[in-house]
Amino acid sequence: MKIKSIFFILLFLLFGNVMQADGKNSQLIIHIKDSHSGEPLSYVQIDIRNTHDSLVCFSDTAGTCQVELPDGEYDILFGLLGYDKQQRHIKIIQHQSLDISLSANTKELDGVTVFARKRMIKLSDKGIVYDISKDAGVQALNLLDAINHVPLVNVTPNGNITVKGSSAYSIYLNGKPYRMAQYDPQTVLRSFPVSTVEKVEVITRLDGRYDGETGDAVINIITSRHHFNNWSLTLNGNSNTLPKAGAGISLVGTQKKIDFLVGYNYSYDGQRNQPVESSGIYSTPDSYQQNTASGISDGKWRTHTLRTMMVFNIDSLNSLYVDGHAMIKQTDMSTDWIQTFTDRKLTEPLHTAFLSEHNNTAGTFETNLLYRKMFRKDKSKEHWMAGYRYTYNPDIRNFNQTYTDNTDSEQKSRNKTHGGLNEHSLTASITLVDNDAQFLQIGGKQIFRKGAIDTEMLLLNQNNEWVTEKDESSSLDQIHYRQDVSAAYASYSLSVKDFTFDTSLRWEYTHMKMLFPKMEEAGFSKTFGNMIPYIGVSYQRGNSSLSLSYNGGMVRPDILMLNPFKTFSSQYKAEMGNPELESSYINTVDASYMTYSNTVFLSCGFTYKHQNRPIVLYPSYSEEYHRYLSQYMNINSLNDYRMNFYGNYKSVLPLSLTLTGDFGWYRMKDYAGACDDGKSYNITFMCDVSLKNQWTLSLQYGNYLNMHPIWNRSHSFNIYSCSISKSFLKNALNVRAVINSPFDKFTEIREQNLLPSFSGSQTNFMRARAFGIDITYTLQKGTHKEIKRDRTLKSDDQKTGVE
Repeated sequence: MKIKSIFFILLFLLFGNVMQADGKNSQLIIHIKDSHSGEPLSYVQIDIRNTHDSLVCFSDTAGTCQVELPDGEYDILFGLLGYDKQQRHIKIIQHQSLDISLSANTKELDGVTVFARKRMIKLSDKGIVYDISKDAGVQALNLLDAINHVPLVNVTPNGNITVKGSSAYSIYLNGKPYRMAQYDPQTVLRSFPVSTVEKVEVITRLDGRYDGETGDAVINIITSRHHFNNWSLTLNGNSNTLPKAGAGISLVGTQKKIDFLVGYNYSYDGQRNQPVESSGIYSTPDSYQQNTASGISDGKWRTHTLRTMMVFNIDSLNSLYVDGHAMIKQTDMSTDWIQTFTDRKLTEPLHTAFLSEHNNTAGTFETNLLYRKMFRKDKSKEHWMAGYRYTYNPDIRNFNQTYTDNTDSEQKSRNKTHGGLNEHSLTASITLVDNDAQFLQIGGKQIFRKGAIDTEMLLLNQNNEWVTEKDESSSLDQIHYRQDVSAAYASYSLSVKDFTFDTSLRWEYTHMKMLFPKMEEAGFSKTFGNMIPYIGVSYQRGNSSLSLSYNGGMVRPDILMLNPFKTFSSQYKAEMGNPELESSYINTVDASYMTYSNTVFLSCGFTYKHQNRPIVLYPSYSEEYHRYLSQYMNINSLNDYRMNFYGNYKSVLPLSLTLTGDFGWYRMKDYAGACDDGKSYNITFMCDVSLKNQWTLSLQYGNYLNMHPIWNRSHSFNIYSCSISKSFLKNALNVRAVINSPFDKFTEIREQNLLPSFSGSQTNFMRARAFGIDITYTLQKGTHKEIKRDRTLKSDDQKTGVE
């Protein structure tokens, strides 16, 4: 189907707007006012059309809109809630002004709330679709803050996202996995221009087309599409007193049949003088050990992200997508501990100092090549596609420890691991049927993974020489790893009146081989196959929907979990991987109900999950090393029962009240048959007020209790914030001020360890009080354009690639 209209929603608090095409261009300046009072009207939707294309923009706070158009004839439609629509036909041959007066429509004003909600929300058989381009209250925000207004989605003041109360979600862009946003959603979404977003789809019912580790839901960001030749340069920066800072630059453009994007982002996250406390008691009939420690942590995390993307539109049916991405995350952290150790065998307590320094580098290098062909009868729907993807994930970690006892005797150690994972992926799919009543698609994927790990543990001896340290894992400090995954799926959907029936089946075959050059007899290989089904039914009538579904899923350990390298947080606490981990299988049953009216949106649901061989950090205590060790292991099972709700009330247009929450009870069972029960919840309240002259005020409060690791206990904490925003320089410059937890210096994150013979706790005092400023400035020529990054080749069973 030939594209008849192309929507471009201009972020009225951030951007000015200009449109350019080949040939002679002229500037059109539009002034819009109230016909009765003469006051300028902002937020007026201006639809500019000619025989070739269309453009939608908004008037600013001065009632003005400036666009640059190719000379020619145009039909312009003006619309604003509460006012009669007006249409003008003009011929542009030179720079000119246009004065428009709109008359108030009292009848439409009376129904503005009903009209707005029905236009913004649409229920689907997979979840909901929110037309964010029609929500005037979010146009001054970045995308991270804007999706906080989307039903079922919650963003906490510190930037964490949940969907229906769950943090297990994936982010998609135009129906394809958005790996970069999945890896660092705060950084990526905060710099994402809202003006290019048309809709946000929240998918809560996931069939076999989605990989096993997609999670409980998908946030699908749907961008507007434009076809004028143009370019746009966006600069953004943010900083707060934690300290935290970020900056980015991106150039987006279109030249004939080629769309391109080049961008760079830098983010800095730091901590200064952050207190931490730790204690532990080990007690048996024959032994008693106790340790207490207090420390001060300093650290900085720096992330560099470089991305290039290009789409070559060969013709109306065929396109070629190519991209290249790099993300490098550097960690520099140190903790200075003062420790006291007591042992029944010692005559007096041992007082020591322990300095732990971490220098780590992680990241991803990725490239994708994808060819797709659309249906000839409906060019908006994909007929078939084929692609190739390559990624490399480095794992470079360096730990330096300095131990000093009460006799000032000093001992130094150095642990380091160097490794990485290479992945090659091939994928293809074909849609056989896609109409209003039925959908049928089949596809397949082949993944080849190959990794290597080289670990060193060194001690500085009395001769000032670094020598190899031998411990229980020394024989596994070199690993060669290979994994091949073959997958095929078929997905079918049938709609009958108000009911939709979905079913799919995904088959996966895995071959894994692990080699240890220093202990060849420990090497092993595994081959196994899995069938992953999905079946669901939904009923939708009017503004309400009810759904029930079952689906399976796979979770495979990544290379960081497999690496037996020890990570020390203190002398008495460490964490390590396990090369003998097995994949885990998840069964999920979900039931949900959604409804909305003129003023209210409500959603509630129940989810049950049963997971076989879940991968957890399993704790133990070593009396010999005086150390609490958490190691990745498979346990017997995990059962999780969870209820969620979301409620939004809009009684007055500028005021929005939202309450969202999630309550869960779970049971973890180890292979000895012992069970560990726990509960978790999160409750968030939000209030948003749109003030006059484009001021926006937001308040948010949340109380959270996280799911605890096995044989541990977590404690609840709260976060609250207030923000206000305003735009300047004809909307090209937007400034937003945020205050987080102004009445609390620290948020205490406390975790207890409970083993049969050991009990301990650690409390991290995270700095809570912070003041921050976000600034965005845009310089553009022509319409702003978002290039669609295609993530069809992404694999969800492990974190590889620029996510």
